[in-house]
Amino acid sequence: GVEAGAVRVFDGAVGAEACEAADKEAAVLRNRGDAGGGHWLLDREEGPSAPLEHLIHACLQEMGDGSRWVEYWARDEWLNLDAHRDVDEMLARRGEAGGVDPGG
Repeated sequence: GVEAGAVRVFDGAVGAEACEAADKEAAVLRNRGDAGGGHWLLDREEGPSAPLEHLIHACLQEMGDGSRWVEYWARDEWLNLDAHRDVDEMLARRGEAGGVDPGG
């Protein structure tokens, strides 16, 4: 059975047009080459401003996730990451506790 609160995945939950718009935006983000290292923060209190952020926001809303901040990233290749804990590298370098640092 499925645990209470577990994430469930369904094929076809996002339409082809929305997937195409999100994929095009992700390609632009990947190719931008900014110093952010390919990841961005969405402040859900400010609201989504682009197709990919709208998709992320809608999925999290549907799951009942009320988190303010969402980190997302895009890459050109699929990469299997073993279980790990994300760390805010900038805070770690300063010797501070990990976490989201929207100003950093």
